[in-house]
Amino acid sequence: MDMDSTERRFQAPSSKDSPVTKRALKVTGFLEEFLKIYSITEALSKTFELTNKEVERAVEDIEFSGSTSVMVFVNGQELYTANVGDSRAIICTLDNGGIVEIISK
Repeated sequence: MDMDSTERRFQAPSSKDSPVTKRALKVTGFLEEFLKIYSITEALSKTFELTNKEVERAVEDIEFSGSTSVMVFVNGQELYTANVGDSRAIICTLDNGGIVEIISK
């Protein structure tokens, strides 16, 4: 598989009508509302809780369903990550020589 096809395979849909984009906008709306009344960490937690309830309501048979989620939120110079399930964000740097260094735990 060439690099172009790999990049296309992992590229998020750009259409604002795609189901993925609609869900992302809905979650973003949850977070924006929670940030008005809660701290950032509380808002991230409440966003995940509400999103989970939305998924449970939308899926008919959740017994064999599973999902993971990772969210990254940048507030000025602060970066917050949150995850549910067995996925997590890994923060890395890339130097000019192409060496990747993982800077998160």
